[in-house]
Amino acid sequence: MADASLSQSEIDALLQGADGFDMGGGAPAGKAEPKKGGLTAKELASAGKVAETVATAQAAALFSAVNQTATFEVSSAKVSPLKETASGFEGEVLVVKTTYTQPASGIVFYLFKEEDARTLAGLSLGSPVDSLDDNAINALQEVLAQMTGNADTDINNNHGIEMASSSPKAMVADAGKLNIPDGDYWTVTLTLNLEGTLDSTFVQLYPLPLAKALAGAKGGKSDDRASAAGGGLDALLEGATGSTGAPVSSIQNAEFSPLVQTADPAITGNINLLLDVPLEVTVELGRSTKTVQEVLSLGEGSIIELDKLAGEPVDLLVNGKPIAKGEVVVIDENFGVRVTEIVNVKSRLNPED
Repeated sequence: MADASLSQSEIDALLQGADGFDMGGGAPAGKAEPKKGGLTAKELASAGKVAETVATAQAAALFSAVNQTATFEVSSAKVSPLKETASGFEGEVLVVKTTYTQPASGIVFYLFKEEDARTLAGLSLGSPVDSLDDNAINALQEVLAQMTGNADTDINNNHGIEMASSSPKAMVADAGKLNIPDGDYWTVTLTLNLEGTLDSTFVQLYPLPLAKALAGAKGGKSDDRASAAGGGLDALLEGATGSTGAPVSSIQNAEFSPLVQTADPAITGNINLLLDVPLEVTVELGRSTKTVQEVLSLGEGSIIELDKLAGEPVDLLVNGKPIAKGEVVVIDENFGVRVTEIVNVKSRLNPED
């Protein structure tokens, strides 16, 4: 291109958007905005901003679940067929599905490599996991429920979109038979890093009607970075269509900084509906087993030896289930407990262990 101007075919290609974040600008006057898989470039741009919010919220939830700093980065967000996405996986895959009823009905699928899923399960349970058995699946579902709930809450808070979803359900499937309806999806690929423990990618598949609903985001504080990138591309596209007269010589995919959890995660999902439900909190100093005769012989001054050593942490139970350990303190004239340890997921799932 000797005169540094754009031909009509080059302008058309520019407006169709590149792979990755298909962030669009204005379409030529008199022409309908080009669509990709039923979504316009502007809709893909807006949905891409929501994807950033989701990644930030999920990083916060994962930090809470595994107590390691999680870094999520949206590496691409585009409309692509399921077969293309599935071709990037081999062997066994953890397939997680969450059913949404708002802002549109549809099922969102998460795809994790089997070895990455085992790593996440091991971090949640506090010990390495050799296979994705029922215990590992349950732990992963709990982690993913926190991630989904956190994301739904932040989408509502930052973009004004009401989200309503079911609890995630996970299963292991072969990459060649994922048991997912065929067709095009808004495919969001994220890179995940956990303090050097895990460095990999996973994929989120959104049905197009739900992606279109997410494209109605009104924006929020968390969108500044994406808005700047989108605005820059809007200006680029205006130059290409002659609005400003500035020629365009090259186009690059928008790049986004890694998203890192830096603060304690907020309460997630619809748990807000349960915040005023009373729970019985019990502090257990220790236990002892006695025969009927020994119990009947108890009297004033009797001493019962417990199964814990002096100075050992006491157990904190909620509705009879252990959730934490702590140390006894005195507050004014009352006893209190300072929490020193939160019981891990494995202990919560199997309190009898």
